[in-house]
Amino acid sequence: MVILERPNSSQITLIRSHLQKEQKLFSKADFRDPKKPHVREMPGHEVLAGSEAKYDVKYNELPKGVSFTFASEDSTVIMPYTGGSIHN
Repeated sequence: MVILERPNSSQITLIRSHLQKEQKLFSKADFRDPKKPHVREMPGHEVLAGSEAKYDVKYNELPKGVSFTFASEDSTVIMPYTGGSIHN
């Protein structure tokens, strides 16, 4: 996530704080939190939840936001989450 228009330091701080929390939860295969705002099942959560040891969640701060990446050597773990789109 990157703020494109008029970067606001308080918004950047909120984004970073939220995604640091998500990274910790996702690393433990805990996907309850993102379901709250989306209400419905998110694509691939059931696969990720059952594949805890098969992926890494990487958090990296950027000047105007955050990079949040799921990485795995096993494409069957990541593919459902990306809607079928994989980026190397």
